[in-house]
Amino acid sequence: MSFIGLLITASFLGVLIVAGLHILPLYLDDMKMTTIFRALEKEGNGQMSRSEIVKFIQARMDINEIDDKIVLEGVLVEPTPGNGKRVVFEYEARAPLLGNLDAVATFRHEVIIR
Repeated sequence: MSFIGLLITASFLGVLIVAGLHILPLYLDDMKMTTIFRALEKEGNGQMSRSEIVKFIQARMDINEIDDKIVLEGVLVEPTPGNGKRVVFEYEARAPLLGNLDAVATFRHEVIIR
């Protein structure tokens, strides 16, 4: 491999590494959100109101130091048969890559609390 080929390969790998370093926190935050929703499923009850569910999630987000870019306005709470509630939360997370180029990841969490 010539020096130019080595330089091109190294720059391509460098771009991939930098992109990965920007995107990795999005997935780490989502792993924390998965833990929060598992806790909601275990500790929550079907009598909780939407505001109580949002407060529960927000408190856990504060404890886990999840970025404030995740807005909980999109939390959907629906009644289920048997006195339970289905909680669905879909959100997008963005990571700046280069200039005006962003990486966008969409995540969805759904649990049923009884």
